[in-house]
Amino acid sequence: WSFAKLLYVHKPLLHAIAMRSARLLESYGAQELSNTVWAFATLSFSDVPLMASIAPVATAKCDKFSPQHLTNTAWAFAEVSYWDEPLMMALASAALQKINSMRFGDGHTMLWSLEHGLESTQMWLFFERWLGGNPASDVLDLGVMLPSCEGRRDAMQERNVWGRLCLLATLRRDMQEIVAGVTGHERNPAAYIDKDRVSNDIPGAQVARHGGHAQHKLAMLVQHVEAVVSRGPDVGNDVLNAIVEFSMKKFNYWLKVAADVKATLINYALDHAAEARHRVRMELGAYVGYSSLRLAGAARSHPVALEGWRVKSLEVDPLHVCVARHMLNLGERAGLAEIATGQAKDLLPKMLEEFGHFSVGLVFMDHRGTRFHEELGLFEREQFLSSQADIICDNVLHPGAPVFLWQETRPGRRRANVWSLPEFGGEGCIEDWMAHERYE
Repeated sequence: WSFAKLLYVHKPLLHAIAMRSARLLESYGAQELSNTVWAFATLSFSDVPLMASIAPVATAKCDKFSPQHLTNTAWAFAEVSYWDEPLMMALASAALQKINSMRFGDGHTMLWSLEHGLESTQMWLFFERWLGGNPASDVLDLGVMLPSCEGRRDAMQERNVWGRLCLLATLRRDMQEIVAGVTGHERNPAAYIDKDRVSNDIPGAQVARHGGHAQHKLAMLVQHVEAVVSRGPDVGNDVLNAIVEFSMKKFNYWLKVAADVKATLINYALDHAAEARHRVRMELGAYVGYSSLRLAGAARSHPVALEGWRVKSLEVDPLHVCVARHMLNLGERAGLAEIATGQAKDLLPKMLEEFGHFSVGLVFMDHRGTRFHEELGLFEREQFLSSQADIICDNVLHPGAPVFLWQETRPGRRRANVWSLPEFGGEGCIEDWMAHERYE
């Protein structure tokens, strides 16, 4: 467990722990079992004999598992892609029995884990049973079903999920109206949660997500853009300018988007594409759709060429997906860019069938710096990147991407160019870095 918390992989030690643990499993309790599988999964170290040994023991003891033990164990088996039907069904059944003690986020973890092995019909039945227990559910819990709907192009089920999100999610009233309006559903006033109820009645909730300023800011952004933008030949660029204008109105309206000097670097990459010509432009982290619009040629001086015909942006938060799609619609770029819901590690392998090998000419990573190196490795393993593809990473200083910088700037590797740029809206006082390299 300690090595997993430090993300330190020592293979001989892990092999020794796995061999020793396999002989002691009968004496392990719920904490020891869940901690063991969680640690191996966190380190991405799959020991098949150990997982096979733990599965029947955990199945027999899962009725004694706490909600955290249940979700950690389910997540660990899904993370290492080891599907054990009896164990996962036992964990799912135990989770339903303990549904009233589940915390916000537990539903997302359990549903995400089960989706790795259950057929779509079984998954939907469990989802219905889960919601029938009236669990503490947030936007991410309810939105976990969206990736599978989008992957199957099942518009009816996707609409069903958005309807559930409008009816059940703990949203501010203004954000409820935005989601309902964008997705074409009726809002449910009874689902409205204010900050007082969050802090007093909902244990474990995050005020910033459930009724806090973050949701209010998203709703105010949409209202501002809708108010100032009108249709016309430059509507895409007008939406970009409106987002920047809103962000600069007040200190607490600031949005962490790649604008100003950072946008200049992105424009430069778009203008100087090499042989790849950016046939597919991939963005990790859509947020409010600002960079998605730019990659889709919304800036007036950077029109879309035939070579840059497709933009795919990945975003895990359903609220951000909703707002980003709306911005693309307002900017009349929805035909060129698409926002997909889910994590990159889940979506990228599935997108290989859609785009094919060596199809991605530009990658813009703006989601989570500590994962940049992992996502780049995933692009390489799936053979997504075309020759001379551009890779741009934002916020590599704040919040930071230390492993990516170490791997991509040391001698013997591709040499990423790291640019020191002022953070947008920081009045030149806040330094940040962007990294750019051309894939070979």
